[in-house]
Amino acid sequence: MNISNFLRKLQLIALVGCIGHASALDVAEVFSFTCIHCFNVEPQVEALAKQPKVNYIPVPLYDQSNINEVAVINAYFAAKDLGKEWTFRQAYFSAVFSQGLPAYQPETLKYTLQSSGLNNAQFYKLASSTKVNKEVQYAVNLAIKYAATGTPTFIVNGARSYEGEDAIQQIYTDYR
Repeated sequence: MNISNFLRKLQLIALVGCIGHASALDVAEVFSFTCIHCFNVEPQVEALAKQPKVNYIPVPLYDQSNINEVAVINAYFAAKDLGKEWTFRQAYFSAVFSQGLPAYQPETLKYTLQSSGLNNAQFYKLASSTKVNKEVQYAVNLAIKYAATGTPTFIVNGARSYEGEDAIQQIYTDYR
């Protein structure tokens, strides 16, 4: 572990401790499965999202006219509903940025589903359900509302926006 990674972990530990004592925070993350910066901050995002006083709201950006992108986003929300959100995200980001698979292509989604243990009837039924469609539409509405111009972008309590790989550290500074 290099000094930079060590310092990030210390900041994250401090953030987790701080947020644990603060009132609840709504933290929406506008992200893309094609964004290297989103991939880089993924461990910090997961740790933040798992804090009891944080209401994490995922807002994936994608092209709604591209059926492959729609399939990935529906799969993501189905995985989330099955308790495998972080397994899915880790597998998908890894497929794109570590394995070199093309984002939003059927083979990448297939790889992700297999490696996440989601290639089953329960998953496919949920992925095409009204419930998941409503979750996807809610995320689309938030993306429009927030009008984020880059990823990752974090919106705290529906108002304050933070962008980039150091956004979580900035949130820590402002909400300690």
